[in-house]
Amino acid sequence: MKKIDNLREMKEYRLAMQVENALNDYGFDYAVFAASIPLMHPTLQQNLYKLLKECLVVMADDKRRYDDRNRARMRKRKTSWLTWKRTDIISHTSKTLDYGKERNVSGLHLN
Repeated sequence: MKKIDNLREMKEYRLAMQVENALNDYGFDYAVFAASIPLMHPTLQQNLYKLLKECLVVMADDKRRYDDRNRARMRKRKTSWLTWKRTDIISHTSKTLDYGKERNVSGLHLN
């Protein structure tokens, strides 16, 4: 995970906190959010995909903080489910997505 010294001062941090607040709202509908994605410009859809990929990399880092409820489960399994899943996702993404080149993956045009 990338170390950022002035994280709390960055616009990306402020956006992450807005997302946190939205996700903390029990009325948040994940399906409605997902259904909104095709209405975005295709380039912005690609940028969202890059963002989600980076989120998975950070969330799957075994060095990140876990609360006590999850820590016991992590010790029992020796690795997190997300770390295991991230391996599949990143492996697939690395084979199909090169940020410098155009690719066509499952019918999606990716830059």
